[in-house]
This record gives sequence, C-alpha cells and structure tokens, in this order.
Amino acid sequence: MTVAMPWPAGVYPHAGSRVKFDLIINEMLPGRVRRVGQLVWSGGGGWVWLRGDRQDPARFGMLELVG
Repeated sequence: MTVAMPWPAGVYPHAGSRVKFDLIINEMLPGRVRRVGQLVWSGGGGWVWLRGDRQDPARFGMLELVG
C-alpha cells in the first residue's frame, strides 16, 4: 500500500525518522448498521481496546520512515 500524508508546516521527514502512527479500518456492508469487521495496526504490545472507533493516542505504534 502506498499512502501520502501531509506533514505539518516546519516538519521535514527523512529516512530513519520515527513517528507515532495508528491505522484502523472498519469493514461495512450495504444494509448493515454496525461494522462487519475491523483491522487495526497499532502499538500497545498486544490487544487493542478501542473507544468506539478510536484508541488512546498514548498507545499508538511507532512507524519508521525509509528512503
């Protein structure tokens, strides 16, 4: 997967940089009110307990940028 992220003004990412990162994907099907499934990439060293569709930012994973 290729993802483009806008960086805040004054931030200059480079290879070897580490940033906090979290990715949550909810699967929905037509006609359903609730999600069918969920995929989460995060830190926390194991189980991820979400508050709704989010989690505490202190539990985000670390993403290392490569060049």
